Amino acid sequence: MRFARLRMEKRHNYVRKVAEVAVTLYITNDKPNVAGLVLAGSADFKTELSQSDMFDPVRSDFFAFVDKKNVL
Repeated sequence: MRFARLRMEKRHNYVRKVAEVAVTLYITNDKPNVAGLVLAGSADFKTELSQSDMFDPVRSDFFAFVDKKNVL
């Protein structure tokens, strides 16, 4: 149980850090300065990142999702 909690905590911290960096790079004055973001990768990180509370001012159609199975 302890290792599962530590893993989830590290995962949450990683998603939070990525969201913070994305907000500083792609959102200015609560408005996106790009047409959209493509979130790609494995697992559930894409949805966790898009549902992060840091992206509240951004529209839900701002994100495009790419799964590994769709790349090839």
